[in-house]
Amino acid sequence: MARHKGSVAQMLRAWWDIACPMSHNPALYGSFIAICPNMGRFLGLAEMIEILQERGQADDAWQFVDANLKCEPFSVYQIAKEASISIIDLQTGFRFAELYQTFRRRFSPEDHCITLCQHGLRPTSRLLPALNYALMAPFGVAARELGANMEKGSARIEIVSKAALSMMCNLFPAFGASWLTPSELRDTAEKRRLLSIGILCLTDVVVAEMAWQIGFLRAHYQLRDEDIFEGKSPDWSEICADVGAKLLQQVTKYWRLTSDMRT
Repeated sequence: MARHKGSVAQMLRAWWDIACPMSHNPALYGSFIAICPNMGRFLGLAEMIEILQERGQADDAWQFVDANLKCEPFSVYQIAKEASISIIDLQTGFRFAELYQTFRRRFSPEDHCITLCQHGLRPTSRLLPALNYALMAPFGVAARELGANMEKGSARIEIVSKAALSMMCNLFPAFGASWLTPSELRDTAEKRRLLSIGILCLTDVVVAEMAWQIGFLRAHYQLRDEDIFEGKSPDWSEICADVGAKLLQQVTKYWRLTSDMRT
C-alpha cells in the first residue's frame, strides 16, 4: 500500500511538472484523476497539497479542494476559514480518508441533524456534504497522533481528545443559521427562539462527534478502554458558552439580529 501511494505521488508530480508548471487551473487536477482513477480523489488532493506546499503555494490548494469537493451552497474553504482549519489539517484528514469512510459508515453526520430536530430545530440537510468533508480534518489529526503515540496510553488520548474538541468547537458553529432552519425567517421572535435552542443544544452535537471519533480511533488502534478524560475534565460550561457565543456571532451576522437580540 505504501509503495502504491509512493508511485502515485511520483506520477502526480511528474504530471504536474509537465502539464501545468505555471497554471493554477483546478480543472487540470480532474484530468489527472481521469487518467489515474485508482488514486482516489482524497489521496490525490493530499498529494496536490503536498506539491503546492513544497513550492510555497499551500494556500493555492484551496481552489483544487473546492473544485473537486462540491458542497453548495457552502464551500470547504469557506467553512475551514470560519473554523480556523488549515489546509495542512485538511490534508491530514485526506490521508486518512479510507479509515474516515469506515468510521462514517457507523456514525453518520445526519444523526446530528436528527438530534437537533428532536429539540425543535430544523437544520438543513444541505450542510451535510460540507460538514462531512470538514470533519475529516479533526479526525485525521487525531488518527495521526493516536497512531503515532499508542504507547503513551491515556495521557495521549486526553491531549488528542481536547485538541479534537477544540477544533470542533470552531467547526460546528461555522454553519450558523443552517443548524436552525433551512430558510430565512421574518419573525424576530421565532428567530430568537430557534437561536436560543441552538445555543443550548449545539454543544451536545459537538461532544457527540468528538466522542464518536475518539472512541472509534481508540478501538481501531486497540487502546485501553477507559474514560477519555481521566485527568482534568474540560470545563463543560465554558465549552457550552464558547460554542454558543460562536453560533450567536454567525447567526447574528447572517440574520442581522444584533439590534434585535439586545432588546
